[in-house]
Amino acid sequence: MLRPIHVMIFIAATIFVSQAYAECSRPEAASIPNGTTATSEEMVEAQTYVKQYIAEMELYLACLDQQEAALTEPPAEEQAKLHTQLHNNAVDSMENVAAKFNEQVRAFKKANP
Repeated sequence: MLRPIHVMIFIAATIFVSQAYAECSRPEAASIPNGTTATSEEMVEAQTYVKQYIAEMELYLACLDQQEAALTEPPAEEQAKLHTQLHNNAVDSMENVAAKFNEQVRAFKKANP
């Protein structure tokens, strides 16, 4: 049975961890045009934005790692779970953006042989 003090400590730790990770700003996903209707210039521009997004996400991941290292050694279980969740979500997002862009590049090439 949890005592009220344990609940308060857990809440305080969660708030502290959330605030620490809030210092890392996650970039917004790149906008990807429809490959069947996009112009060549739009696709090149989208490629630039996707590359920029991936680079910014890599900086975000590095920031998360630095924040985790600065919190406690070794990190508390809640901290480790939050870091893993944020890291995995960021990697999933990068993979999704890259996959969507590649899909639209294939559509562009099919529409513009």
